[in-house]
Amino acid sequence: STFKPIIYTAALENGYNPSSIIQDEPFVSFNQWTGELWEPQNHTNDFKGPITLRRGFEQSRNIVTARIVENITPQVVVKYGKKFGFTSTLKPYPSIALGTFEVKLVEMVAAYSVFPNMGIRVEPFLVKTVTDQNGNIIEENYPDRKQVIEPDTAYIMNFLMQGVVKDGTGWRARGLKAPIGGKTGTMDDY
Repeated sequence: STFKPIIYTAALENGYNPSSIIQDEPFVSFNQWTGELWEPQNHTNDFKGPITLRRGFEQSRNIVTARIVENITPQVVVKYGKKFGFTSTLKPYPSIALGTFEVKLVEMVAAYSVFPNMGIRVEPFLVKTVTDQNGNIIEENYPDRKQVIEPDTAYIMNFLMQGVVKDGTGWRARGLKAPIGGKTGTMDDY
């Protein structure tokens, strides 16, 4: 589910908005790559019926995300994954909606930095400045910065991620005394 902000960003830049209505009902999708049927499930094993994109994101509704991916296509999601800087293998399978591909932690952290940076991706780096014992700069590095999504989209995603903490699955972080947003997620075998 931590990959869902990338999917919802793609949705926002491809015709959706926070009040778009999506059906949270059972459905089956055909995976043209594997030739198999795929039937996603919500982690709560229930369905809410018509639900807004915003609420689907806050509650991490897998069916809502899968329907979005089906509509905008898994290929578009892979394209956005690359825009956000993921170099790990992402395949255009419907199950990308549920974050089925392994990514490196540094890729995820760098991807999430796009949102508070108003759509600018900052390439991670380890050392900013190397100085000698007298304070003279021997080497100085500056991160590569690139606008990868629209600032308006980043603003909306920040709003949606704040909703995850305020009214959604990230409610446990509400007690932190800072403006906060995020996205909850799990991994296989914890």
